Amino acid sequence: MENSNIIIVIPIEIKIREFLSKLYLALQIVQNSNFKVIIGGQRFLTRKIFFKNCIWIDKNTQPKHREKYPIHLDNKILMLDEEGPICFQHKSIIKERYYLKLLCKQVDMFLFSGKFDLKKINYRKIKKKTSLIGNIKLNFLNSNLNKVFFKENLYIRKKYKNYIFITGHYPSAIVRTQDEWIKSVTRNILGNTGNLSRHISSKIKFNNLRKKNYISLLELTKKIAKDNPQRNVVFRKHPLESFSFIKKYFKNKPKNLKIIYKYSVTPWIANSALHIHAGCQSSLETIKLKKKLVTYMPYYTKECFSIYRNFKPFFFNEKKCLEFIKSKKKNTKFSQKKLNNISLSFSKNCLAKNLIKIINKNFKNLKSEIIYKVHTNNINDIFKINLFRVGSYVKSIINNNKFIRNILIRNYLPMSITKHDKNVKFKKIGNQEIKKLIIAFKNKKNFTKDSINVKKLSDSTFLISRNEK
Repeated sequence: MENSNIIIVIPIEIKIREFLSKLYLALQIVQNSNFKVIIGGQRFLTRKIFFKNCIWIDKNTQPKHREKYPIHLDNKILMLDEEGPICFQHKSIIKERYYLKLLCKQVDMFLFSGKFDLKKINYRKIKKKTSLIGNIKLNFLNSNLNKVFFKENLYIRKKYKNYIFITGHYPSAIVRTQDEWIKSVTRNILGNTGNLSRHISSKIKFNNLRKKNYISLLELTKKIAKDNPQRNVVFRKHPLESFSFIKKYFKNKPKNLKIIYKYSVTPWIANSALHIHAGCQSSLETIKLKKKLVTYMPYYTKECFSIYRNFKPFFFNEKKCLEFIKSKKKNTKFSQKKLNNISLSFSKNCLAKNLIKIINKNFKNLKSEIIYKVHTNNINDIFKINLFRVGSYVKSIINNNKFIRNILIRNYLPMSITKHDKNVKFKKIGNQEIKKLIIAFKNKKNFTKDSINVKKLSDSTFLISRNEK
């Protein structure tokens, strides 16, 4: 018999990228178990609530950052990288994101998308607490997309018709792509480990190649629009890329080139005639949805981007890529075996069931609690709150001053993202928003709003459970 006292917590960092897929996972868990799920904005979850003995489906958080916000001390951490299968990541990124010396002390279970992920890490060290589970976003694509994106589909099909879709994969205009930022962050994560200089050089090289591929994609985008004046070409920026940079870059763009950042990426892919990318993991969605895909990487190296060579047609040469796009025959080729090794979600819709099995096997005796923080008039507490507010205000001023930020990057730890950036990532979610999606996810006879209870706990934080008959 399943333990009905278990609560699973699913935080959301970037709403437009994660909300739908994580809500779908939450509902699958509730539908197939006696567990309860709390879902909410990452920066809202712990403002008014303490969690104890809960299972936290955490993203890949840097170990030192987790030490500052030690959720792991009173809860169980199951880490599932929200960036997607880690087999796409460069070795320098893996070394930092999976710094096992500290991470093993904080994480109770490592969850991966597929077999290729295990080749990227020191698998032997974490073998006993590792499971292959699939990918959250690919799992979501098994939901009822026609209902979930009903309005979006109508709008996109009517307005843009047989369009070419291009996705940006690199936030070139933000400070975190600068070499000095990379050096500062890396030293903070790895300290004085051996070969630090070599590691930083490798990471900067990878970052520069990503940027070159991205800029080349922007140039290709202009030429595609000019070569195909009768078709709409839709370009979607990276979530953290600035609109001002993109608008400036495409200042004198052709009329058929549309710069759009609206809706989730999924309906844009689902309704496109062709998707072109230069190293964007949304390409996995395109393959899962059986849409046509072109990979363009003029600055390809095996060390940095080898996994993308599996996605064909693959072009290094701009002229050949443009010729292919104009041609009538557009065949795409993918090895099913390799896709399955990238993610279990390409062959099975089993992520939620896998997760439930893992919890029942390893954490069945947990008794989860949520405890509301008590408002106090204690002088020391009031002083701490006001000090935090002042610090927040000062940090905001610094964050919005590029000159000061650049000085800090060169000498100390980089400052955190601005309040504006936080709101771009996640502003809010509402009760009705969740309830409407419950109906859209499944057919009414299988999964209805009457079978699910949604309770608001605090700002953008909700408890989802089954209604007992």
